[in-house]
Amino acid sequence: MIEYKIDTLITKGRLHNLHCEDDYLVYENDKLILAAVFDGCSSGIDSHFASTMHKYKMRNICNNLDEITSIYSDTIIQDMLRELNRNIWSLDYQVNYEMLSTVIFTLIDKNNRKCHICVAGDGCYEFKRQDSNNFHSIHDANGNAVWYLSTVKPSEFNGYFHDYCNVEVFNIEDDDCICISTDGLESFVSAFGASKNDDARKIFFDTEKCDQKYQKMPLQRLYNVVVKGKCSDTGNEVMLNGDDFTMIKIKCYETEKQSDVS
Repeated sequence: MIEYKIDTLITKGRLHNLHCEDDYLVYENDKLILAAVFDGCSSGIDSHFASTMHKYKMRNICNNLDEITSIYSDTIIQDMLRELNRNIWSLDYQVNYEMLSTVIFTLIDKNNRKCHICVAGDGCYEFKRQDSNNFHSIHDANGNAVWYLSTVKPSEFNGYFHDYCNVEVFNIEDDDCICISTDGLESFVSAFGASKNDDARKIFFDTEKCDQKYQKMPLQRLYNVVVKGKCSDTGNEVMLNGDDFTMIKIKCYETEKQSDVS
């Protein structure tokens, strides 16, 4: 039997003075795990509220999933995202200004050991198996013109989903690892402004390649070590994220191995 160890991190970027505009959700029951990160658009209105509203609506979908779709359906990701789109449009807000948020989520079917990853917007994700990594950084070349779920009319959702959403499905094995994050992962710079994207990816996504002491740290503590310039794997150099940075890491273990990694 596979067990899942879930770790989360949410941080405000140095370029955002008032609010962290990201949010995240972890939902788990005996059948599934839903982990999602949301990134509010800074050009929108009250973007921190937009990402939080997406979180609450996604949580409601999880609570009522049996009424919407089936965990065993081939279209479960499309069904869930369609319902989120419908819920956002049912709110009494200006969807093109007050509900702008990207959505990245992974859905794990525990019984069938299947992992779905969906990106509606920009962000980063990776499905890792031993030495085989599957890192993706998704960005919109058109300045997010068509990437926000709230800007899509429900009647146009199917076209949006097929044209702009990235979806992958993996079978889960022992020692697999799933990482999802907002694009704040790629906003790290040194104290002198030099890009530190590669170092950020290594220390947060590929921690198993770093010193063992960092592998055992919760993400929040690891982040604190990194930004203070006390991480030897990043050259003990101060690294700061300009944008808000939120990530979820899920490690998969056979039950008998869980005690060795907790």
